Amino acid sequence: MRTKIFIFICGISLVLLFGVAFCRSGYINLLNLVGFPLSSLVGFLLYGFLTVICLYKFRVKLPPKYILLAIWMGVGLLETIYRCYSFKSSIISIPSSLLWWLGILCGYLYWKVSRSWLKVIVVLLPFLFTLWMSYYGYSMWIHKLNFGSFTGKIEKVVTSDYSLFDEMHKEIKLSQLKGKYVVLDFWHKYCGVCYSKMPMVENLYKRYREKNDILVAGVFAYKQGEEHQEGTSILRNEGYTYSTFSTSFDSSVLKGFGIKCFPAVVVLNPDGNMIYFGDIEGAAKLVDFIFK
Repeated sequence: MRTKIFIFICGISLVLLFGVAFCRSGYINLLNLVGFPLSSLVGFLLYGFLTVICLYKFRVKLPPKYILLAIWMGVGLLETIYRCYSFKSSIISIPSSLLWWLGILCGYLYWKVSRSWLKVIVVLLPFLFTLWMSYYGYSMWIHKLNFGSFTGKIEKVVTSDYSLFDEMHKEIKLSQLKGKYVVLDFWHKYCGVCYSKMPMVENLYKRYREKNDILVAGVFAYKQGEEHQEGTSILRNEGYTYSTFSTSFDSSVLKGFGIKCFPAVVVLNPDGNMIYFGDIEGAAKLVDFIFK
């Protein structure tokens, strides 16, 4: 009986793992959260509730320590094995996994303590921390890993005159864009997070499209076998009106700007130098500050 209960709890935990892991894909936008931040919050809540439910339901038939072990094995064993095999590529998801485990601990403490005020504390403090991580902390973590800084603000002189191609596949040199602030949202066709961020790019474009001293545009990065005009077609089919340039995946502009993941937003000042490298949220705040 104990073995069956242990396997059952482990199975439920494993099913939840696939659910919360799917939230990392970027195809779900909930409460203005997407990707790893959304997965962190959802996983914390689900594993917290699962732990409480299992402890109250099975505590007589299975010792609490085995209930916790079964839940952890469902959520943590596969991830731990994967991290041992490919640690570098999994660094970005470490906070997300830790917050899932925090949910388990939070559920256990809620079940363990008897006083009502203690129950409130052991739930509220971890929940507030998870909220902060989901809405603020995780973006800083991702910024540091992907872009080299927590905030995205940089000062980098661009020494090369990189080329992009407009919607008619006409070559545009970055030097031709000097004299204005330039916001470039780099994206590619199979990037779920890229699509979820496009409404923010559209909103930024609409706020400043009447100004002559700022350009907000996308940059479609196409792979071998894809057509450069696909970027424009995708944007128009999705209902977006901002312009898009294109460049190949192996172009010098991606290497020169240090773009290794998508989406990536670059902001150039009127002198053509980088003043921001990160996500669209941070870029929008910077632009709003400049033009306030």
